[in-house]
Amino acid sequence: MILNQLIHQGGGALKSLLTLKQLIDDRRLTRLQEYISKLSAKMSVVMMVFLFPALLIVLAGPGFMAISRALGS
Repeated sequence: MILNQLIHQGGGALKSLLTLKQLIDDRRLTRLQEYISKLSAKMSVVMMVFLFPALLIVLAGPGFMAISRALGS
């Protein structure tokens, strides 16, 4: 499309192609940033699912053990 316009209207091809390259790079960067932001949200959910139970066991485990011993005696 750009080459077609350059053939019919004339003008410098380098400037037009560099502008097109910059536009494509910007779009690629934007797509990558969106993907990374979605991925970080998904990873947060995964971390909560797998790390929260372990953290709960480590932090609340001694309290539950003390309560069970107190009620068992």
